[in-house]
Amino acid sequence: LGYTCDNEYFVTINAGETSPSPSIEIQFANGTSVDPSTILLQRGVTYRFTVLENEENLGLCTSMSESSSSMQTLCAAKGPLLLSSNDIDNASSISSEIVLFVEGNEGLNVTIAVEEKEDDSDDKASLSIGAIIGIVIGSVMCLLIAVVFVRKKMQMSEAEKTVDSSQPVVHAGVSTDLNEQACEEVADVSTSSSDP
Repeated sequence: LGYTCDNEYFVTINAGETSPSPSIEIQFANGTSVDPSTILLQRGVTYRFTVLENEENLGLCTSMSESSSSMQTLCAAKGPLLLSSNDIDNASSISSEIVLFVEGNEGLNVTIAVEEKEDDSDDKASLSIGAIIGIVIGSVMCLLIAVVFVRKKMQMSEAEKTVDSSQPVVHAGVSTDLNEQACEEVADVSTSSSDP
């Protein structure tokens, strides 16, 4: 043990006839009192507000919107009031807070803040920018590969055109006598240059 959950709270309702001033007290699981105005509920987290036994057997409630036109009230007496991330999203879709109130007495309540909802348009904009950057980088890479390929092809073509001087050039369509004479001249030049 030795740790305290940051999503679990104990709630004491002091609203009986013997209470000088009706109140809702919220505590951490270790028994330390907490000011409700310092609590910030996060989206995507389920919270447990465990209602402790009280003289009047009153429950703790909150109202959630089920749809655009209807409200649902969730209550718990002597047990947990669970607020799931969906409940928090529904309840705070219009407002950035949740109101917990005593069953039968909505005037006795505490307000708890909910973190701001992230703007989905920012995600869409960053996705669009990311997609554009990806397309541009991909296009540039394809262009560079094409340029390298064309240059390599041109170099190979130039290499084929360059003729080694020790090899006779045989031209199609020229008489074979001239071709033979060219071969003999190349042979004479290569033997005479090799003699000292």
